Amino acid sequence: MKPYLKTALAACVALTMLTSPVQALIVYTPLQTTVSDSGYILIDLNRDGRPEFKVYLNSTRDRRTLCNGFFPIWSVAVGIEPLTVGDGVVVSSHQQAQLLAAGQQVSGGSNFEYNTSENIFYYHGCPVARDIPGYLGLALPLRDGQHYAWVYVHVSLYYSEHAQVTVTGYAYETIPGMSIVTGQLAGM
Repeated sequence: MKPYLKTALAACVALTMLTSPVQALIVYTPLQTTVSDSGYILIDLNRDGRPEFKVYLNSTRDRRTLCNGFFPIWSVAVGIEPLTVGDGVVVSSHQQAQLLAAGQQVSGGSNFEYNTSENIFYYHGCPVARDIPGYLGLALPLRDGQHYAWVYVHVSLYYSEHAQVTVTGYAYETIPGMSIVTGQLAGM
């Protein structure tokens, strides 16, 4: 083979290696856990036995103050709490955890709040019926760098003064610095 052909072939191989996209490797954990009225669900994104986040529900009723003369005033708070230093939650412009729709990118460009507990939902007033589903975008610092993740939550309020939060699954990207899309279960 002529020397210039060897050089050209080596350059093509090197260029192909440089332009090959890194394949995403998503670790998905299906879950069907519900907490009613008060409690929490632990989230262990990377399955190392040490939960990184806690999704919690606190529900109280003030029976001294009645709404419409019948129902006690109701307070419901649903939130997410990072359990490891450096863990982050995507927040809205109001600085509370933002519920994202399916297909939203979670990356270094997302608006994260780190190391603080964030409300997902807060309600105070007469009993109502509401269903509030969505994804939470998360940041997880591991030894090899920052990883991105999502958790799917569903908040349900019922007229009978009953509240619950359900986590149906979560996933994280194993490649540091690579974004993840809410609802993404496998590499793209």
